[in-house]
Amino acid sequence: YDQSATNTIFVEGITDYCYLTAFKIFHKIDNIVFLPIQGVKKPGIVDTLLKVEKLPTILVDGDQAGIAFKEKNGNRKNVEIFTLADIDKNWKTIEDLFSAEDKQKTKYFNDCVSFKNKLSASKVSKETKDNFKKLLENIAV
Repeated sequence: YDQSATNTIFVEGITDYCYLTAFKIFHKIDNIVFLPIQGVKKPGIVDTLLKVEKLPTILVDGDQAGIAFKEKNGNRKNVEIFTLADIDKNWKTIEDLFSAEDKQKTKYFNDCVSFKNKLSASKVSKETKDNFKKLLENIAV
């Protein structure tokens, strides 16, 4: 992917933003900025994003709400929408990228902002790091 261009990727909420930003920094991926939109059920959210970005990219959960959002807005030519499930069929929510071992720890990551600021190699498993790297590489296009 092209590290020279910065892509803004809109994500559903603050938890997605914090985890993705932490792993983007950890993996030294500089060409992505994540911004939370606080959910996909707000009427007119895509039109609002089009006012600030010519071709918004939106990453949503692979749950019913995320899939419905993609089906409703995915046919628009000027919007790119990914669900987590598009990248890996086992991913419904951002927490699904964590290994079973790390999922046990994520209940202690309840302050995802502090997680974002303190992520280090020792805190999460290789499986978790690899899952986030796979996601980031698939959306950093």
